[in-house]
Amino acid sequence: MNFIAQRTEISSKLVSVRADMDPNEDDLHILNAARQTKPNVVRDADRTPYVLVASLPSAVLVEIDALPSNVPYVEIGGYPCLAWLDWRRCRAQLISTLMTRMTLRSLRLGLRGPEPADLDQAPFLSPWYPIRDPDLGGAILIGIQTGHPTLEGYLINSSRLCGMCLEGKWARTTTRWYQLGERAGPFDLRRLSQQYASCLSALGLTLPEVQQDIATDRVSAGLSDV
Repeated sequence: MNFIAQRTEISSKLVSVRADMDPNEDDLHILNAARQTKPNVVRDADRTPYVLVASLPSAVLVEIDALPSNVPYVEIGGYPCLAWLDWRRCRAQLISTLMTRMTLRSLRLGLRGPEPADLDQAPFLSPWYPIRDPDLGGAILIGIQTGHPTLEGYLINSSRLCGMCLEGKWARTTTRWYQLGERAGPFDLRRLSQQYASCLSALGLTLPEVQQDIATDRVSAGLSDV
């Protein structure tokens, strides 16, 4: 069986991006699928675990085949499979690739700023507060959300900031646009999280610091010289 040809056929049937879609929407769907999928596991005669290829989303397989590393497919019981460790490695590499790709697009969008239609369906954060991402660096937002399409609960943290209005009216993150309402001050942090208020205060950023972080990311991405 020619797995590459099979994936190419699947890829050609994927719906192209509509003009009114966010340019990251397809990649975001693939990212969520890669994170959430729970593949079926089979074992060979030595009890070594393998992932059944048929249990993986087709769009995820297309992207795995596009990774620089060569993925060795094997047959277990007549079914195409991936070694469990190969699947975990490919999944991590795929997530990193998608995030890098989406961040680059979003940095370009942040430079341009939103069109009116971009904010029509964008989730709303109010109050919101910018902080340094304690794990990955860069600036992110925390806030009380309304209208987020995937995240549940009121308090959320955004992905990395890739653009932000100087007046704090909108933001572009790696994954989407946000409309921004009231900005929380240091004394408002308990409205966001009583448990972590002191930690959030320590990680807090001023708006000029946020803009500097975004500018640094633009330079790293080759979008700016300054």
